[in-house]
Amino acid sequence: MRPRTVLVALRDGVEALDVTGPMGVLAGANAYLAATAQGRTAYRTATASPGGCAVASLRGVTLIPTST
Repeated sequence: MRPRTVLVALRDGVEALDVTGPMGVLAGANAYLAATAQGRTAYRTATASPGGCAVASLRGVTLIPTST
């Protein structure tokens, strides 16, 4: 099975936990698979924002996307 790509869209005012929470869950799934299934991964994650610009989260944390 090929890894699935999950793109998380960023916008000004996003709650940082709404970005980092799901990405953490997918990273945990990858860590489990790496340990139990000969190093396989199931997910690739990326973040994107309009124009690829950094965005300010609701609580003031700046998030820098990996894609546009």
